[in-house]
Formats: sequence, structure tokens, C-alpha cells
Amino acid sequence: MIELTLEAYDREGKSVHIFDYLLEANIQKLFAFCSATGLEQKYHQGNLTSQDCIDKNAYIEVDLQKGKENPQGGTY
Repeated sequence: MIELTLEAYDREGKSVHIFDYLLEANIQKLFAFCSATGLEQKYHQGNLTSQDCIDKNAYIEVDLQKGKENPQGGTY
């Protein structure tokens, strides 16, 4: 598992942090990340490490959805 802290910017330059994980079990997301960040060779070699992911840049499209009520209060 590789834990990611991503910094995303909107069209106005406002940034937000997104926390996510790369797992072998979710091969589509892992491949998409490697393709977007220029790490396809590491992906195909099967030797991607967390160090390879540092300071990588990519253009992404993020869909936002309204938060869901948390039974213990607040939203998530």
C-alpha cells in the first residue's frame, strides 16, 4: 500500500489536499496514477515504490459529491 497526500488546484488556483491510497487490489487506480505521473515503466516492471511517487505532477478531473451524514455527528 502506498499512502498519498495529493495537492489539487482548481481553475482559480485554490488548493485542497486529497488523501488516498494505491493498492495492488485496485489495479485500475494504480495504473491510472502511474500513467498520469509518468511512472508506467515502474508499473510494468512491478517495482513501484512510495519514493517514486514523491513530487509527481498530473492533470486530473475530480467529481465532487455532497457529504453524507455521519451517525456520530457531522458529515463525511
